[in-house]
Amino acid sequence: MTILFCKNAHWENILHKVKNADLFFSQRFAGVFPGSSLFLISLPDEGVGIFPFLSQDGAIHSFRYGGILTDRQYPGAQEAINGQLKELCKSSSLRRVIIRVHPFMPVYAAGKMVKKEPFVYIDLEQGPRTIKKGISHGHLTCIKKAAQSGLTVQYSAKGAYLKIFLEFYSRLIMKKTGKNTDIDHFRRFYLCLKDDMTFVIVKDNGATVAVSMLLKNNKSAFLAYGGMSKAGYEKFAKHLMIYQLMFDLKKDGMQKLVLGTGHEPYDPIYRFKRGFTDKDNYILTYEKKY
Repeated sequence: MTILFCKNAHWENILHKVKNADLFFSQRFAGVFPGSSLFLISLPDEGVGIFPFLSQDGAIHSFRYGGILTDRQYPGAQEAINGQLKELCKSSSLRRVIIRVHPFMPVYAAGKMVKKEPFVYIDLEQGPRTIKKGISHGHLTCIKKAAQSGLTVQYSAKGAYLKIFLEFYSRLIMKKTGKNTDIDHFRRFYLCLKDDMTFVIVKDNGATVAVSMLLKNNKSAFLAYGGMSKAGYEKFAKHLMIYQLMFDLKKDGMQKLVLGTGHEPYDPIYRFKRGFTDKDNYILTYEKKY
């Protein structure tokens, strides 16, 4: 049984064996989460499976978009994977493996499905008219108002926008929960992934009113964290941001824009995301007890 810790130099070498591994299996993504490890699973004919994980809350957890990814398909792979996950649990003195399945990768999980979350993404391989047709009437009205008010969308890799994002985001979390934000997490996110991300910014007469972090991963873009000023909320900055982002990414040859998850049907954040598409999608979580 082989476990590589986050700073092990062999992590990236292993990824070259699993050629379809994406950003969420990489060492730099693991660097965002202290204590991350990579479990190597042995398969027939010198094959390999990889499983990035964290041990927390009494269980072994996959990353946000995770699972066991193999270098190719094998007969009986699931049985081999289950046996080696059992050994991983035994060596870690834990009894559960929880895997949130990567929605766009051919990964293996284990156990029973325990959660089905609404998951919003826009299929950018559709034609522009079809994409626009999927947007709700209410969202289109907000987008029009935002554009008429003079808001503009820009892109930047400058680290200065991290500070602005943190100001917006911290203010929002304090207002909602009365708690301080884990600033260190977002700093790690930026430092580890800055080569894979860009800031999407909305300006109002030169003033920044909204900032989001966009991760580019192969042909998919993931809108990660975002924050807005009061003016940004009032002028529908995020509506305009996502609308323009959809079409800019399409021009760049991207195939998907991921907005993320929520709790249907009453979660306002989910309703906001869902307003950009007329398609229902879900992301699944599996749990195996050993």
